[in-house]
Amino acid sequence: MNHNSQKLRSPDIILFSFLNMATLDVTNNLKEHLNSNTPQESWLYKVLGEYSIQRYNFFKEAKSIFLRDETSENRIFVDITYNKKKDGPINIFLSLGNENYGSENALGLDSKNTDNLDNTGYSETYSRRFDRNMSLYIYTENSNETVLLYDVYKSLIIAFTPHLELLGLRNIRLSGQDISEYPDFVPKNFFFRQLNINFNYETEVPEINVKSFVNCFQLFGLPTLQ
Repeated sequence: MNHNSQKLRSPDIILFSFLNMATLDVTNNLKEHLNSNTPQESWLYKVLGEYSIQRYNFFKEAKSIFLRDETSENRIFVDITYNKKKDGPINIFLSLGNENYGSENALGLDSKNTDNLDNTGYSETYSRRFDRNMSLYIYTENSNETVLLYDVYKSLIIAFTPHLELLGLRNIRLSGQDISEYPDFVPKNFFFRQLNINFNYETEVPEINVKSFVNCFQLFGLPTLQ
């Protein structure tokens, strides 16, 4: 057993890493099919098809968004919370949201398993379940672009649900809404969309102290004659 293995599960880090890796996967998939002259086989085209709003063709515009240079300030990247240093026309970030005590917890401390440590002692590992509500905020200078990115990231989470389940995010539920009030730091001419991501997860925390094994017995008493 690897006793240095991490037991704590952080949904913030899981979703942050996943969304950026998935963004890179979409970009690489698109480049691959454009290079082989098969754009209609790309994941983006399969999701967006020929959807258009007036002259705004979703797939055509998605290509220009996802193929931006990695050094460009306009490149697609998901931040944890709002990035005040980001001054481009697109800003996508996670809101860490609310966390509640899970409905499936056992009473008291839930001792999940016991780790043996080099035959010298043992420690308990305790688990807890939580219900989590996080949000992905998307705002751009173009209302059609906001709708496009909202649909793409919603589709990404749906497509990768089995992967997220393996990472420990269970029973994922998605919903969306416009933001009713703009934060003070957001320019009034930007267009917002909010993707709500609800799920539950379990995390494990080991004991700090190691309990010693009982390795000998001493019996005290007076012998008796039979």
